[in-house]
Amino acid sequence: MKWFQKKAVILMISFLGLGIGLSVTQAAPIQNSDLIKVTVNITIENPDYFWKYPFLGNEIDGIRISGMGQSFFIQPASSGERVEFDVPKNYRLKIALELQNNNETVKETRYSTKRGVDDKKNTLEILLKAPEPQSIILTTADFEEIRGK
Repeated sequence: MKWFQKKAVILMISFLGLGIGLSVTQAAPIQNSDLIKVTVNITIENPDYFWKYPFLGNEIDGIRISGMGQSFFIQPASSGERVEFDVPKNYRLKIALELQNNNETVKETRYSTKRGVDDKKNTLEILLKAPEPQSIILTTADFEEIRGK
């Protein structure tokens, strides 16, 4: 047993020596000056129609936008919202858009910027719109359509 203990002590001293000899590299904390304020303009086209449209069979009563540890809500009947995120320079902003009904998520969609954000390109746009109303499709072999004047 003494032989094993001696080897264990020698091994621990070796690792300790390696640990002291190697420098530990730490990531520098992000400074406020390294953050870029990114504005996301969310516009709802035709809000009266949008808020009444049955998305997946449910009328939407709120939209939640989240990203970078923050959450924002768009209230019903709103025509949109402007939200701001503090994002590290050259980072690709990732956000989630949740369509909600009674505080339950009906549909969630995630987005990521195409490129890292920078000082020049720090305003982003999202347009939300419901599908256009469609006319009823009627087919019948027994009738023909009569066109009015």
